[in-house]
Amino acid sequence: MLRPSTNYNFREKLTKKLDSLYREEFDYSFTENDPNLDIHIFTTYLIYGMIGLILEWIENNFQQSSSYMGDQLIRIYKSNTPKLYVSNQG
Repeated sequence: MLRPSTNYNFREKLTKKLDSLYREEFDYSFTENDPNLDIHIFTTYLIYGMIGLILEWIENNFQQSSSYMGDQLIRIYKSNTPKLYVSNQG
């Protein structure tokens, strides 16, 4: 249904709708304000993260209920990662 090859462009419509919703109707508050954080890139990250969750949910035949997925999404968005460590593997 959300594959790029879908003829009726459901995926594109979903992306545009989420883009509009996130950029026009949401206001972001941060515990630590980083003046170098590009809010446009951050919003893009949120939009495609949500689409990824929806795709995973569909691919797993809706194993979790919609209320569970909604609750998890809210928890993800409310979570805070004050520090990020990147291992030097490579």
